Amino acid sequence: NLTNMVRSLVLALSLLSFAAFGFDLNGNLTQLNKMQALEIKQKLGKDFAMDIFRKIGAYERLNDDLTGPSDICVAKVKNMVNHFMTEAQTLIFMVLYSGHELDGLGDFDACNNAATNRYIIFELDFFGLALTFALCGPTECQASDYDFLREKLAGPLSEIMKSIAGSAVPGGVTVTKDNLKFRDIVEDNKEYLSLGHPGIILTLMLFILLGILVVASTIWFFGMDNSVDENSHWGMKALSCFNAASNTNSILYSKNKVDKNLDVFNGIRVLSMGWVIIGHVFMTVFTGAMSNPQDLFKDVKTRDSLSIFTASTVSVDVFFTLSGFLAVMGFTKELSKLDSPKNKVMKILKAYLHRYLRLLPVYLSAMLVTMFILPISYDGPQTFKLKTNGEGCHAHWWTNFLYINNFYGKDCLFWTWYIANDMQFFLVTPWIAWIYVKSKKVGFAVIGELFLISCFIQAIIVNYYDLTPSLLDAKANFTSYYYTPYCRWNTYLVGILFAWMYLSYKDTSEEATFRIPFLNKISNLYHNRAFRYTLFVIAMVLINVIIWSITPFVQDPESKGAGSRVMYVIMSRPVFVFALMLIAYGCLVGHYRAILGIMGQSLFNAMAKITYGAYMLHVPVIDFLIMSEENASFYTLKYIVLQGIDGFIIGYVVSFIIGLL
Repeated sequence: NLTNMVRSLVLALSLLSFAAFGFDLNGNLTQLNKMQALEIKQKLGKDFAMDIFRKIGAYERLNDDLTGPSDICVAKVKNMVNHFMTEAQTLIFMVLYSGHELDGLGDFDACNNAATNRYIIFELDFFGLALTFALCGPTECQASDYDFLREKLAGPLSEIMKSIAGSAVPGGVTVTKDNLKFRDIVEDNKEYLSLGHPGIILTLMLFILLGILVVASTIWFFGMDNSVDENSHWGMKALSCFNAASNTNSILYSKNKVDKNLDVFNGIRVLSMGWVIIGHVFMTVFTGAMSNPQDLFKDVKTRDSLSIFTASTVSVDVFFTLSGFLAVMGFTKELSKLDSPKNKVMKILKAYLHRYLRLLPVYLSAMLVTMFILPISYDGPQTFKLKTNGEGCHAHWWTNFLYINNFYGKDCLFWTWYIANDMQFFLVTPWIAWIYVKSKKVGFAVIGELFLISCFIQAIIVNYYDLTPSLLDAKANFTSYYYTPYCRWNTYLVGILFAWMYLSYKDTSEEATFRIPFLNKISNLYHNRAFRYTLFVIAMVLINVIIWSITPFVQDPESKGAGSRVMYVIMSRPVFVFALMLIAYGCLVGHYRAILGIMGQSLFNAMAKITYGAYMLHVPVIDFLIMSEENASFYTLKYIVLQGIDGFIIGYVVSFIIGLL
């Protein structure tokens, strides 16, 4: 009769948005277009989707089994099915406020304001590839009441993910119940959204105190025109560190007075940071609610221009190379001035302490912001995703401050794997520099052997885990390869090589402490116009080859043999940074003046000083931009680029503010 038809349609439309995926009644996948989606919705309205609530309503507990839905939830659903008119309000709210399309988030606020309904999120998370659905179900049914359905939904959702992602995910997509979770967003948010949480209170108090110190210091030293010298009280010296006027001046206007040519690294550092950010935006979009993921995966598999995003991981290797260059150059100079081994050891230990203390304030700020500020900055359907990057810090924060989080405790600020690697490289660098000071030949032999060992280890790992260069590889890409220092060491060594070349070129002293005639001959080739412009063209070709040759590995990873995958993984990163350094080195020896003029601009000089802060804080910024949206985002290249620009600007602004503290 008419009542039963209306009841079936209303209940079906209230369910999670499976209809937009494209199931027919037998579970066979169909084309995703508007007309077929409409037909499928009508079919599912009477069969597949309706069956979910029928399973709850028909659930019979056997032998005190506690794994199914609660008795109160079952009774409520049975009452809804059998007494449609008396439950009309609950059903209407379910229809109005649930999500009804792919990654539909429904109406979070309206559902929570309805006394008869509860907002539940059904999340599929497959190695970072996420789909999210909202259900404004009856308030008697909690998230745990739906858990028994996870196993039943795993098979169909595997087919859905395969139809959407296809060959873009190496190894295919096999969803299990462990990839599925029902969440009660309001209950999940209570601990974080309550200002009674000790971590939130302490964090807010800390930042308020720092703000007060900044205001007080700025007024004292700027408004009253006071200054600090060596004879000033230690308290005044400490207070002067928070002077916003002097800190701003230091960031914006202080310049490198030692070697102006090194300013080329400032532009490289900032542009690489921009590349890191837009790459992380691209990856974060996969984890947020998106109304058209099939379009994103279609572009990944067919659009070559997306290589600028999928190849963005080499931007981190640029940081490794610059870090290796600057660190070994500094240590080589300093250790060469000391004769006593004891003095050298003390110099190294002081450098370790200085670096640790220099990194600590911003690192701690980023951790506190991610753990306690970000989750309370927004109350909405995706708030639980704002907590993801900080949840692991409650148990593993100490691994970050020991800089071992690339091996253990990787769930706390995942992006700081780079900082851990860089610190580990830094710990080794002075000893390599010491060897070089003792014997240049042995020094070059050491970095050569380390380079080959790194390549050998990478080859073994790629073969053992059958890895591909694609970041969508769900097998072992991050934990076994991407995060590990022995697989990222070779690009750091490229920086060391160029640093020693530059030290040799710049050494005009009679002692010729760093001078190596063979290296100087190579450097002097840059003075030949034909050579340096030919080298520039070769370097640009290599850079573009590395960027665009990742395309087939992303579009169809399984089509490439083990040999090509191993070669790309081993050589792509060192070749890219080597080619980049060929151009940068030309600037260091006095050529490519146009490039040096651009990269050494005052704006880049200022931004380079706060790039570390921008790196530490850019992921929370990106998460907020994407996960604070009330509705599922609609993927386009324009959306990715605009979010990247926003993340870049806001990330540096936040870093500047932290720099003032």
